[in-house]
Amino acid sequence: MTQAFFNIDTLVNDDLAVADVPVVFNEDAEPIAGFKVVGKNSARYQEAQRAIEILSIKRAVIKKQQIDAKTDQGAGQFVDINKENQIRLATAAVVSIYGFRSGDTDLKATPEVLANLFNKRPTWLAKVITAIEAETGFLPA
Repeated sequence: MTQAFFNIDTLVNDDLAVADVPVVFNEDAEPIAGFKVVGKNSARYQEAQRAIEILSIKRAVIKKQQIDAKTDQGAGQFVDINKENQIRLATAAVVSIYGFRSGDTDLKATPEVLANLFNKRPTWLAKVITAIEAETGFLPA
């Protein structure tokens, strides 16, 4: 019987392991636009996650900011906060974008550009979040 193991020496620095998330394809099904992302174990993602947790704790202890989730308005606030947090995490994980232009200008992966893209195309946000969550995309073969 072969003993199975995982050699931790093969792990790449989590800030260097980048996955490709294509979202626009040409007629030959080749990717022409997309995102390059790091995973949940990267310092970028961990810092964003920590900032969100700190904000959540602060929001929970301030009486005037507490949300009544029993109401439609309160439940809607939770939904909006969740989407904002997803965009923050996805934005933190995106190290670059490719194939996106505005007029004659190639777009860069700034927080404003990414938030705009993710708000206009929620399915792209979902694809980026899925790629970030899929740890196998950041592990050696």
